[in-house]
Amino acid sequence: MNSLPVIPTLSIDMKKNRIRIHRNTLHLLGSPKYIQLLVNPTKELIVVMPGRKDDPLAHPVKEHQITDNNCFELSSKKLIKSLRQVNGMFKEQNLYKLCGHYFEKQNVAQFYMHD
Repeated sequence: MNSLPVIPTLSIDMKKNRIRIHRNTLHLLGSPKYIQLLVNPTKELIVVMPGRKDDPLAHPVKEHQITDNNCFELSSKKLIKSLRQVNGMFKEQNLYKLCGHYFEKQNVAQFYMHD
């Protein structure tokens, strides 16, 4: 029996200023206790990777939140506004689901905003 590859997913909710990193993405990254979100505006690329507790850019992943919502949520009006500036196609009231690529060697998930 062939199993389908797991595709990392990420949702961007412009209306609620929220980014949701789905459970499948976190599992691909090894279920880290901290995650880091990086944005490359030139390439319109979002990278999700495991973070470290001592890194001020890392966000703690709360296991009970993942269980309740099936994803990890980050809320930031400033970040969502910045993403809209990077990708002019993002509309203020919309919800976007991005399917990305997982790179096992680097242990990162990448999401192109224009896809």
